[in-house]
Amino acid sequence: MADDERPQRHPREQGVVAAEELDIDRDERVARLESGRYVIATGDATAPDPAELESETESDSDAAPDRDTEGDHPEDEPETDDAAPVAGEQRKPTIKLPKDPRKRAIVARKLIAERVGAANADHAFAVTALVDGSVEQHESVSNEVTDVFRSLLLWYAEVVGDDSTPLDEVLGILLLASEVQVTYPGRAIEALAAANGLKRTDSIGDLLDAVDESGASFPP
Repeated sequence: MADDERPQRHPREQGVVAAEELDIDRDERVARLESGRYVIATGDATAPDPAELESETESDSDAAPDRDTEGDHPEDEPETDDAAPVAGEQRKPTIKLPKDPRKRAIVARKLIAERVGAANADHAFAVTALVDGSVEQHESVSNEVTDVFRSLLLWYAEVVGDDSTPLDEVLGILLLASEVQVTYPGRAIEALAAANGLKRTDSIGDLLDAVDESGASFPP
């Protein structure tokens, strides 16, 4: 800027803006609060009284309601305890279930569905059973449908049976007593006869005598 363009009220040694012009406390539109903040009025209005502003700010702060956190954890969703573990301790989050039995059941079903859905296999199940007042649980994961089905049947036969009865007999009794109709292919009967040393020329009576004591097991 040329010398003749410099404002006359600003000497060269002072610079373009005087120091007093940088002090916003001198502006009648600015009110300085005790907290160190400033309130600047817009337009031609003058700044309000700082004491009144401080009083209003404190009132608003006192009247502000606490944040409602109940909505953060719906009652039908599981909660986890994420408290920091002690140094050197590996701690897994603890799931907190709702107190309402109905809602607990909803949450439990969701957790089981997520667990089974995350299985890296074509077939999987997770089952919980109440047997004679005792809660029993079992899971099975496999790419073969027959594997998980066999696992389910053997597990249930084991929890409802007793040590005096073999599992295959328990399964036979359960199916027969529940009137579940099971159809086997004809070759299964042929294999049963062959396993007892019988041929087509033998009578049906011979087959009945053969299975009278041991029963008919499939596959033989």
